[in-house]
Amino acid sequence: MEADEGMEIMFGDVEEIVRSCRFYDCGHGNEPGCAVREALESGKLEEKRWNSWLKLQKEMAHLEAKKEGKLRLKEKQWEGR
Repeated sequence: MEADEGMEIMFGDVEEIVRSCRFYDCGHGNEPGCAVREALESGKLEEKRWNSWLKLQKEMAHLEAKKEGKLRLKEKQWEGR
């Protein structure tokens, strides 16, 4: 199972709210039309759940960057042969 699929299963409700933002690159701060901020303010989305989603997003990004770094290292090793 891909990480994105796992996130959809575990956090499908949060993913749906994120996709509902007015802008696709919403930072979920002060942007107009931020569905996440509206959901947090209305109580539709719990702060704890949002923070868990953010933490997992950061961890996935870190793992992806680490994986990319290892791939680049392997490519350099192959080029040196």
